[in-house]
Amino acid sequence: MSKSVAKATRIATLYGWGRFPGFPLLGATPTANPTSISQIWIKKFQPNESVIRVDAGAKHLGLVTQRINDNGTPRQTVEFVGINTSNQLGAGRFACSTVESVNCESNPPHAAALHRYILPAGTTLRSLALGRQHTLALVDGQDATSLWAAGSDHFGQVFQYEHHHRHPWMAIALPLSLSAVDCRSGFDHSVLVGCDGSAWTAGWSADGQAGQGTETNVTQLGRVAIPDPIARVFTGADHTLAVSADGRRVYAWGNSEYGQCATGRKEDKILRPVRVLEHENMPVAQVATAATSTMFALSGSGGESRWRYFGFDQPEGCDVEPPVVDVDGSVQDLQLVSTQHHYLAAHSKTDVFVGRTKWERVFCVQDPARETIRHVACGNDFAVVVTERETEV
Repeated sequence: MSKSVAKATRIATLYGWGRFPGFPLLGATPTANPTSISQIWIKKFQPNESVIRVDAGAKHLGLVTQRINDNGTPRQTVEFVGINTSNQLGAGRFACSTVESVNCESNPPHAAALHRYILPAGTTLRSLALGRQHTLALVDGQDATSLWAAGSDHFGQVFQYEHHHRHPWMAIALPLSLSAVDCRSGFDHSVLVGCDGSAWTAGWSADGQAGQGTETNVTQLGRVAIPDPIARVFTGADHTLAVSADGRRVYAWGNSEYGQCATGRKEDKILRPVRVLEHENMPVAQVATAATSTMFALSGSGGESRWRYFGFDQPEGCDVEPPVVDVDGSVQDLQLVSTQHHYLAAHSKTDVFVGRTKWERVFCVQDPARETIRHVACGNDFAVVVTERETEV
């Protein structure tokens, strides 16, 4: 007689809180929460369904899940949910996807909605950027990488040279010299990173957000003059940080009226990239941006580390103690999280914190021995945490 053997698997769970009408559309249900959050929304995924990424815009959310086909190829589903005033959830076909549901908007049409797109087998979403009223998606197909955009182009942030408010999904023709590997978005400006370490921008630039030396909107994608190749970019509401691969060179531009560009002083407009953190003796390992602040995690080869904050109340910059984690945790386990509001976020394997120079624990998993935080995303007035729990099936 054969005996069945239980197999261990990992189950993903989404937790959400705040003022966000998209939680019930995702199939989440509300429940009382024992932490500082009075109510939390919970959705459990299927055992064979992995959550690849979660990204938050001001009032909309992008969620990417993946299943593995029998032949071993990935099959991803992309869900955009939330407020759709400018069609930032997209419309029509997206990256040759199968549109599973596009008619779930409540009345009127611009209110909360859920749009779901099933990507072709073998096609994966490389990068996702959600702004205030637009969305960018960098998609790896079987033959090439393509950039897709939807939503408002009032400031040029979806590269269409026109002040249109409700663009459907569009495949964006990029300059021949740009092979994009990442996309980021502020409130109303967009940034692309090339495989050669270049940065390209467009959109709202009243405070120099485009980094191209102008205070007028940039409607045509243009290259930013940075003297060194960069590997990572981070966008606040109206400012941008670019970091080299080794973390030794950091450049900033855009609005810095609170000191969030890390120059050590308040500056209304930084129209072109300036180098910051030149005198730090440790490279930048992590960066997180908020609307009015920036946090850097510096890490040395000998295991030493330090967190450095610039922004609201501290334009000249100050060292910050990382959040206090459990006995088994360490600073190296903490991950900084950019937000769409005025506070930064960080998480360990089991806890989520918000703050600037002081931290408050706002979420913890119920079973720290078996449940691990994988993703955290923070919109204007909502937050989402995705965990994985080991279980037997």
